[in-house]
Parts: sequence; C-alpha cells; structure tokens
Amino acid sequence: MTGTVLALSGREAPAEVLACLTLPRARAERFEELLTDAALGPVPSLSAALSNTVRRTGKRLRPGLLMAFARAAGADSGPRMLRRAAAVELLHLASLVHDDLMDDATTRGGLPTIHRTHLAAGAVVGGDRLLAAAGLLLADAGPEAHRVWSAAFLEMCDGQALESAHRHRLIPPAEYLRQVRGKTAALISAACVLGVLADRPQAPASAAADAAARYGTCLGVVFQIADDLMDVLSTSERWGKPVEHDVPQGVYTLPVLLAARAPGGEKLAGLLRPEATARDTAAAYGIVRRSGVTPALAVARAWAARAARTLDMAGFTGPLAADLGTLPARYLESVLAHAVPAAHARFVDVSGLKKLHALPPADRPALQPFDPAG
Repeated sequence: MTGTVLALSGREAPAEVLACLTLPRARAERFEELLTDAALGPVPSLSAALSNTVRRTGKRLRPGLLMAFARAAGADSGPRMLRRAAAVELLHLASLVHDDLMDDATTRGGLPTIHRTHLAAGAVVGGDRLLAAAGLLLADAGPEAHRVWSAAFLEMCDGQALESAHRHRLIPPAEYLRQVRGKTAALISAACVLGVLADRPQAPASAAADAAARYGTCLGVVFQIADDLMDVLSTSERWGKPVEHDVPQGVYTLPVLLAARAPGGEKLAGLLRPEATARDTAAAYGIVRRSGVTPALAVARAWAARAARTLDMAGFTGPLAADLGTLPARYLESVLAHAVPAAHARFVDVSGLKKLHALPPADRPALQPFDPAG
C-alpha cells in the first residue's frame, strides 16, 4: 500500500476516489432523516433555510469516514454509530453557517446563505440549533466519544480564531499548519476516531484510535492544501466554488506563504496589502503559481504518504483499509488531474521536494508530517 502512494495517475475523478465512503442506501436515507430532523424548529422559514443547508449535496466526507473506520475496525455499524455520524456532520454544517456569517458570503451551493435570508441573528441561532441537535444525538455515546467530539469542536474554534487573527499576515508555515489542524483536520480526525470507538462507548483511546486520529489529521491537511492549491490553479467552473478568492480576503494559504519565503518573495510581499488593487492581486497569484505551488504540493504529498504508513503500522488490513490508506494521495492526484485547466498544468510537477529543500532550514521540520509511530 505505501509504495504506490506517490505514483498515482489521477485517472479517477475526486468523487470516484471517495466511493469507499459511500453509505448503503437504507442507511444513507436514515442519515439524511437525522439531519433533516435537526433543522426543524418553531420558525418555519428558518427551518426551511436550515433544511436546505443540511440537504445540500456534498461529499459527506466525515460521516463516510466514521462508517468506514467502524467497518475497518470490525465495529458495530448500527443506529448508534449512525447517530454519531450525524452528530459529526451537524457540527461541520453548523460551522459553515457561522463561517458564512463571518465571511459575509452571499451564497453557498447556489443558494443564499442563512444570514442573507435571516440576518445575523438567524445564522447564529440556526447554527447553534444544529450544534444542540448534534449534542442530543450523542446522548448515548459515552464519555470518550463525547470527549473526542467536544475536543474537535474546541480545536475548530481555535483554528478559526487563528485564521481571523492572521488575516493579511505572512505567518510562518508552522503557524499555518497549526491553524489547519484546528479548523479543518480536527473534525476529520475525530470522525475517524469515533468510528473506531463506535462499538465501545465506555472505552478509552486505543492504539487503533490513536492511528485513526493521526490518519484523519493527515487527510485533513491534504484536503486543505488541495483546496488552497485550487484557489491558485483552478477555475470556478472546474472547482465548483470561487477561486482566486483567498488573497483578496487576506487569507494567505500555504502556496502563498511558501512563495513569499522563496527567493524573490519580497516582491510578492509587497503586493499583499489590504488595499491591493485587482491588478496587484492578479500579479500576486502569478508569482504564487510560479514559486509556491510546487513546494506546497510536495508538502501535501508528504502528508498523504504518511497517512498510508500510519494505518500500515497500526495493523489495519484488508481491502477497505487499503482504500483508506491511499485515499489522501488518490484524492490529491485526482483533483490535480481534473480541476487544473491546461493553462495552469505546467505549474504542477513532481520536483516539489527539491524546492521544499530550498526553503530556509528552519521551515523544513515544521512542514513535515509527524512520525506515525510517535
């Protein structure tokens, strides 16, 4: 499993890569019912808006991971585990409602955001309702599952706080990874752990749970860097959401941070200002494509490879474990193959590790994934 991670063709589409996370039809229908029930409150118009939010087509990545890890660990996959999966997804959806309010986003998934239809108060209360419903779904989960879910929630809040504090700042790459491990990776990691714990509600963390947590962190970092790269390389039509959006918002992602620290990065730093013009922003993205994409891709590939080794070393075996182990790398390569237009394909190559080594030595350890045996 490990040896194939960095030699993938990207022939699969991203949705095909995630097929191993698909829920059986009957369980998927029950899962969607749990989400819909969480959206139903006393105000019909707000309930309708929340229902649209929870029913919006998405990857259902986190619940899919929870269910897949339960199967891989031989855990029971009954109604209790499905409620746990819904609690994880509701936490994710609530964070999107609140994120849209903080970012003043006008649409999500082609629909108006809740704060646009129900003002800030509706978005706050609506997001909080989804969180409260998630808590109720965990009523029979046991203390360890509650701890895992709550710890992920706390890390997500801290990661969002860091992102807000870091706007329009060229932070060190290590600080970027700290932010990503909170805002994005924490809940993905928790979903993997909750799958392993699904049939042992009173059990403390095990070696399998530790490995699942590390795997989920690796996957979360890969997913975030892929998203960062598509903001630089893709188009809105191919990626399904706005691109070249982060820099104007003052959100400087890993490709930007690495480009700013590469030789000649001072020119990019001079363009990254709150009052930057559209021309400045276009020039900044051009520099990032030339000098930030390749090393950022090398970092993502390193975390993807570590994900596979983490499961190998923990003794996860079988076809499903093999699929999970290669999923981060296959997803990354499929995104590159399907979402990067021909005009930008020249910026994607396999020599990123060399460019990563050209960065200041102090940055290199901070960008490497942790030891899977640590």
